[in-house]
Amino acid sequence: MLAFWAVRCSAPGPVLAPAQGEFAPPGLYSMQVLDHRFRENIAAYVRVQDQGSAEIWQLSRARDGKLRLLQMQGQAYRGSGFPLAFRPSKCFYYAKDTPEADRVPLEVFTCDHLAVAFSRSPACSDCLVSVASDTEMGAEDSAFLYGKTLIPVTGSGYHGKKVDAYSDHTQVWYWGLTPNGEQVATGLQTPAGKVRTAVDGFVQVAPGPGPETIRFRLPETGADLF
Repeated sequence: MLAFWAVRCSAPGPVLAPAQGEFAPPGLYSMQVLDHRFRENIAAYVRVQDQGSAEIWQLSRARDGKLRLLQMQGQAYRGSGFPLAFRPSKCFYYAKDTPEADRVPLEVFTCDHLAVAFSRSPACSDCLVSVASDTEMGAEDSAFLYGKTLIPVTGSGYHGKKVDAYSDHTQVWYWGLTPNGEQVATGLQTPAGKVRTAVDGFVQVAPGPGPETIRFRLPETGADLF
């Protein structure tokens, strides 16, 4: 499994010219999952923070049932006719046996030969779709990032996707992000129930069927989710 992403993210590629344009404004987007060779690709997000600091996170489940987290760190900017473009610089892979288990780093690798831009989607006035911005950013290595729809997550708070493999009549698990990396606290009341456990973006709420996605506001202060 690791060999696939090692080839896609750390294979030698052309050195890209410095990005042109101003930093993109902060924002959080729910993204269509990137395709790769895991049993299940559960959810993905793009998060842009101050000074264009940006990252893509994706949660997947391997064939052995264990969880995998992909993180792509880099810079987001806008310009050349695109409201948002992303240049990753480092990629990380993490493993977790279960949502509440410790997160174990598996791999870190440079991926600064990759680039993707986001244009307005004709199907949704507020949505973006990932594309190659020009010949410089149209390298074959970046193609797996293209064709993915981004839906903006408005307002503050936590946005998460239900993790079906770990949800049953005794527990309901979600995985997601907050716009500024705030910590989710145990005991917080949500539309799906009270938070029992919160770690690494995973949130367990009180028993019940639980909606497929969950959103709730957080206190003003907190620490990073990741």
